[in-house]
Amino acid sequence: MNPPLSIDVAVYSAGLDDTLKVLTVSGEIDELAAATLQHAVDAAWRDPVPRLVLLDLAGVRSLGARGARALLSGEIRARDHCGTQVVCRPSEHVRQALAATSVADLLWCCDSVETALAGDPASMAVPGTRI
Repeated sequence: MNPPLSIDVAVYSAGLDDTLKVLTVSGEIDELAAATLQHAVDAAWRDPVPRLVLLDLAGVRSLGARGARALLSGEIRARDHCGTQVVCRPSEHVRQALAATSVADLLWCCDSVETALAGDPASMAVPGTRI
């Protein structure tokens, strides 16, 4: 049996209207777990509405089509809120799944948290980040 999907959420703020949310996701995002991911991504764009949502997918071992749609839905929410969503440190499994569905072309993906946070004022509030 595979371990369940785990999503840890951290909220950082460097002042009013300068909120950053980091969702650290691990496990397998199959068709059932995709609903959990969708809920977490939707919730990330609620009060306080962040300027940046960073999805750290380094611990994701597989990603199904519904999981890819959940990531795309987050991108749409980001645009609705004039914010940014970054898919950070996608595992090789995630990269392959996104490439197979062409969703990779619609998402901002980067290989490190530092790259995603470069120049972001809220990054000063993130422990261990040296920008």
